[in-house]
Amino acid sequence: MHFLPRSLLVSALALGLGAAGLTTTDSAAQQAMTVNISALNNSGVSGTAMLTPMGEQTNVVVQLQNAPGPHPIHFHEGTCENLNPAVKLPLTAVQNGRSETMVPASVQTLMAMQHSINVHKSPQEASVYVACGALTAAAAGAPAPGALPRAGEAENWAIGALALAGLMAIGTGLAARRRGTD
Repeated sequence: MHFLPRSLLVSALALGLGAAGLTTTDSAAQQAMTVNISALNNSGVSGTAMLTPMGEQTNVVVQLQNAPGPHPIHFHEGTCENLNPAVKLPLTAVQNGRSETMVPASVQTLMAMQHSINVHKSPQEASVYVACGALTAAAAGAPAPGALPRAGEAENWAIGALALAGLMAIGTGLAARRRGTD
């Protein structure tokens, strides 16, 4: 009789701790996002930027068409139509249509305030923008190409229910054990 309550307690504890650990995962925070970059000033330069969360940093991979480079590229505060000209975060210059940079800011930090990614004509003509992409809530919600589907709210409530069931099982196991030792 002692064996059943102890095994129930161990199983319930494992279930409860496992489910509780799952509920702390923020799937949206771990989801890569794609930012569309559109041509400006009839440049023909366009493409995408893939922002992949890496904890408190973000890996930014930019793929552009019609952009042999070098093209300076930066994060700026504001929208493409109304941006702060001061560089917020520099990115590696685009060469042969590609740039990859690890920036010291999380996706959440970048999304907390309106930002845009601006591509400049050349190092000599940095005041001329040839392309821009705005970080928007829509981009954050859209899965990156080839990314796994994002966990939705329906799955989140199921994980919460599982955690609650695990905690209730722990309580039941403790009560059964107490009755077995009395």
